Amino acid sequence: MLSIDLMDPDCVEKAVSYMNAKRAIENPADMINDRTFTRADETAALQKIRAILEKLPEDSYVKTAFTGCVGLAEYNIRNDFLLSYPARIEHLENLLYERSVK
Repeated sequence: MLSIDLMDPDCVEKAVSYMNAKRAIENPADMINDRTFTRADETAALQKIRAILEKLPEDSYVKTAFTGCVGLAEYNIRNDFLLSYPARIEHLENLLYERSVK
């Protein structure tokens, strides 16, 4: 399993570039209004997601896919970041590629 350091300055810099991305929404109709979500809104949405995930069995495909994501979402809310595992993996793959061609 790959260990990811959330305090890596390169990753923080990449996170800042995502700061203008759309926030997660609870209701698709809200997208029409382009509503701005507060940290409290985000936390409430995350609590709903966590409750759903906790009800799923340990061998659930969805629960497995979300492993680590709730913690990362909490970190994002607390620090006003927009880190994601796909972006982190892409960043790490780029680092590995850059090191392999040197």
